[in-house]
Amino acid sequence: MKEIQTFDFQGKNVLVRCDFNVSIKDEKVLDDFRIRSTIPTINYLIENRARVILMSHLECDGKTYSLKCLIPELEKLLNKKVFLITDYLETDSRKKIEKIVKPGEIALLENLRFHGEEKNNNDAFAQRLSKLGDIFVNDAFSACHREHASIVGLPKYLPSTAGFLLEKEMKTFSVLFSNPERPFVIIIGGAKVRSKTEAVLGAVEIADSVLIGSKISEVILSQKGVIANRKILNVKALEEVISDNKIINPIDGVFLARDKESGPRTGPIESFGRNEDILDIGPKTIEKFKEIIEKANMILWSGPIGVYEDKRFEEGTREIAQAIVDNKSSFNVAGGGDTVSFIRKFKLEKGFNFLSTGGSAMLSLLNKKDLPGIVALNNNHGN
Repeated sequence: MKEIQTFDFQGKNVLVRCDFNVSIKDEKVLDDFRIRSTIPTINYLIENRARVILMSHLECDGKTYSLKCLIPELEKLLNKKVFLITDYLETDSRKKIEKIVKPGEIALLENLRFHGEEKNNNDAFAQRLSKLGDIFVNDAFSACHREHASIVGLPKYLPSTAGFLLEKEMKTFSVLFSNPERPFVIIIGGAKVRSKTEAVLGAVEIADSVLIGSKISEVILSQKGVIANRKILNVKALEEVISDNKIINPIDGVFLARDKESGPRTGPIESFGRNEDILDIGPKTIEKFKEIIEKANMILWSGPIGVYEDKRFEEGTREIAQAIVDNKSSFNVAGGGDTVSFIRKFKLEKGFNFLSTGGSAMLSLLNKKDLPGIVALNNNHGN
């Protein structure tokens, strides 16, 4: 893969795949972390007099939004006018864009997900997009695990490279997963059981300790028979690793009855009732996790430990985050939307050496999976 600095961008149309899939409320951006993360790449292209054409998708709470709502945020961060291009698939679209956007200026294509061909990785769609540009830059690490047209299709038709963000993400995880400093501790929480189950399998292979919280802890504890009188999803893939000494499960928790008539209670994990949910780890688990974290030389955190959105159940996640930050000698990395949002909410960013924009992409690398977006760039030979 050629580095971005080796390209001549002067006067060229440069298609930049970003991931601006951010949280939205009332048509306003709630967290600009992903947008901020790609600004260095955009500024570099502007400085090199490229005509910058940004692309992204945006879906929040099951709704597909117009990217118009991102323009105020982009203009604030870039201190430049950003032109929204809504009709970009016509035969004369390139000429229209070039009349509006001069070298050193920025266009934003309307939401790629407005076109079903994007998610279907339609080759004709990728080819039509490619007609708009001379060079393709992928700076969307958090979307590189997807085989979508704008991720894997464009490198077939344009000279392609990674942006600064994508390059930094890949270099960080290359070190983390190939040659970690030990003890290496991986913390896995969050509610997405399927992806977190795969993460546990990958983590056991590489980490010295794997600390488990949130929904995935229920799955593991149920399969181990620690939690009784409760039918929870059985994941066959976990059978070989659930007894591994590296896996550290909660020993107590904060429970809430499903009828919610009574308030939360704290108790041993074995007391978890049929009609209750585990919404946070308990104080004994917090202390146990903190003891392991303070001895680590490298830490990877993916997923909140409890339902932190409710203040009654944020203590476990907050204490674990603070323990990571307090370990000044470790190399600390966190990734995933909810995890990074929590860190930013409590202004703990400075305690982390790296915050990744991509939760699922990060976990794919942990599980030694090739990212389709990276494969496509590596297969590009400067068309």
